[in-house]
Amino acid sequence: MAMVTVKRFCGPAVAAALLLLSSGVLAEDYDGTPDDRFTIVETATGILRIDKETGNVSTCREKVSGGWTCQIAADERAAYEAEIDRLSAENKALADRLAEIRRRLEAVGDDTVKDKEKTLSREDLMRFFTDPPKLSEKDEKAVTEALDVTEKAFRGFLGVMREIERDLKSDDARKDKGAE
Repeated sequence: MAMVTVKRFCGPAVAAALLLLSSGVLAEDYDGTPDDRFTIVETATGILRIDKETGNVSTCREKVSGGWTCQIAADERAAYEAEIDRLSAENKALADRLAEIRRRLEAVGDDTVKDKEKTLSREDLMRFFTDPPKLSEKDEKAVTEALDVTEKAFRGFLGVMREIERDLKSDDARKDKGAE
């Protein structure tokens, strides 16, 4: 059962190396000589070559043309750890950015940041809409001017639409006369 878990998370090559370690194949000491550096283990698909110095596991296969070729087995754990490190760094950068945005909002006096846990009750909302807060004279004038500009722009837009409608009707009338 433990072997299945190892295969699922570490990959077959690492699982084979762990199996060898647990069976004592790699327990022998490496004396540093080139002849003693590797342990070779036959598998159904080729050979596993385990480097006692670095711990790298290579899969080796016999070439059709003769000889052997070996490739270091991908260490899936290293890839997972690299991705975790990248995501952790990204998470920290985003958290730092969020803290900076909150700090800036507090500096300009945005109460939503200071009272982020506070929500308005139904009664508060109803009171706001039935008895809205009073604007200063300056703010009231600015709102009125903004509404006036918006109204003029909207009336201009409606005028253009009416002209287009008249042109389309006159084009239709001309087509109807020509069809008769």
